[in-house]
Amino acid sequence: MKDDEFWTYPGMTRDGTVFLTGQGARVLGTDAVGWDRPFPVMKQAFEETGDKSEIWDGHFAVREKEAFIVQQLDNLAALPPTGYMVAFFPIRLVGTSAAPARVVAFLED
Repeated sequence: MKDDEFWTYPGMTRDGTVFLTGQGARVLGTDAVGWDRPFPVMKQAFEETGDKSEIWDGHFAVREKEAFIVQQLDNLAALPPTGYMVAFFPIRLVGTSAAPARVVAFLED
């Protein structure tokens, strides 16, 4: 991944995350390197406002609705718009709130 791709992906704000979870979404996924806005964008917002809630606001918003985030998904273009189920098989790690996972889509016949 080139540096510009790492820092220029579209990211979710708290408001965007709250909207999705308010619609009933409990699993939020992206093929981007992260869920939130790129770190330089969050950093600039914090420096301009002094508001700590500008940092990782999308991540913290999932706590309100008990949702979880899956990021860095791959091969999403191979999936149809509908007609599949997804399973997540995370690696069990101790002392962390995140882990790599094997993500598998099951297509309907």
